[in-house]
Amino acid sequence: MRAALLVAICLAACGEPQWHVSTARDQRSVYSYPWVWTDDQGHTVSLSRWRGTPLVVTAVYTACVDTCPRTLAKLRTLSDQYAREGKRAEFVVVTLDPGHDGPDELRSYRAKHQVPPAWHLLRGGEQQTAQLGGMLDIHPMAMDEHLVHESRILVFDAGGMRSAVLDVL
Repeated sequence: MRAALLVAICLAACGEPQWHVSTARDQRSVYSYPWVWTDDQGHTVSLSRWRGTPLVVTAVYTACVDTCPRTLAKLRTLSDQYAREGKRAEFVVVTLDPGHDGPDELRSYRAKHQVPPAWHLLRGGEQQTAQLGGMLDIHPMAMDEHLVHESRILVFDAGGMRSAVLDVL
């Protein structure tokens, strides 16, 4: 009986990803980084453009067929929840493969995965992509023709400080 209860608790806990409040102490505002990104329309943008508005940020590999589509699904659910609750936020999706993904690939990705027009699809340089990956705690590892990586969505408050994390399994 006790073992069955433990299994039921574990299954319930593992079923849906859980939000947790960020406990990072040595963090810096995402708006303080001097990064310059290129969006899917070829325009340059920095995250500080959205200072004063919460940011919901994740990173994807555009050729991914498993992890990243699940991440987009969770992001859509979160976006819908924000809309229902009347919350405002900017949704930012950054490619993990800036060497391959330029504006054309990001536009194709947007169309193929029906990414909402209000979301920002961004590409940066290798170094800033790695820095953002470190901030998101996403560490891609090349494996043949694919990148294996964690999947995580972070919420930054209006001041750019990390306030919540969702691990997408």
